[in-house]
Amino acid sequence: MPPPPGPLVEDITRDPREAEDWFRRLPPGVQETTQAAWRAERECASVWDARCRAPRRRSVAEGAGLLAVAIVLAAKWHPWTRLVVLVVAALGVGAAIGWTAERFGLGRAGCCILGGLAAVTLHATLGHAHVGYAMVAASCASLLFMAWGIRRESRSFVGAE
Repeated sequence: MPPPPGPLVEDITRDPREAEDWFRRLPPGVQETTQAAWRAERECASVWDARCRAPRRRSVAEGAGLLAVAIVLAAKWHPWTRLVVLVVAALGVGAAIGWTAERFGLGRAGCCILGGLAAVTLHATLGHAHVGYAMVAASCASLLFMAWGIRRESRSFVGAE
């Protein structure tokens, strides 16, 4: 009786196109050249993915930090429990703004508008209902996010991203 077959392990070094009939009909030299081109294509794609992930992570972290700082600057008279809720919410909303800014390539105007609207919304829903706090938060967030948008624009012109 033959031994039971081992677990099926997929060979990740082989391209699935190598098993196709048209590829097997190619001469050996052309097969090697094609395999080398496919290998280079996979390596280039993996390098590009790694280069794209770093700015995305940085934008999410920067957006979260900026909105949290704006909320803390504007929430001078909040009780500490409400401030903690505001900061936690600001981290989540700021991360979403950072992702959006990176995904859609927002500049100073887009970042300024999103940051101001997020600060007003957070203060209106979770903070005091006082209009003054919401406006101070919107002003702080708009200025911080505008500066961030200007820095994003300058990095894209220089080619650092």
